[in-house]
Amino acid sequence: DDIINASGNRIGPSEVENALCEHPAVAESAVVSSPDPIRREVVKAFIVLTPEFLSYDRDQLIKELQQHVKSITAPYKYPRKVEFVSELPK
Repeated sequence: DDIINASGNRIGPSEVENALCEHPAVAESAVVSSPDPIRREVVKAFIVLTPEFLSYDRDQLIKELQQHVKSITAPYKYPRKVEFVSELPK
């Protein structure tokens, strides 16, 4: 795994992916580094939703997923950017 260096904090993508996948809305996730003008790099998550959550409000779901990751890992590791996708590249 590539380490994400966000504001001097070293973040392992797999730790964030594992935290996301513990949420019932997440079928699959992939976490990458994304450029940011202030922090240089931030955590970005690509998420495939489970069928039950497809109709949920996306903005609310992003907040819920961010809070979920903060509750499981160090708070600075949460994904600041979230993109919902229909599938992850294999």
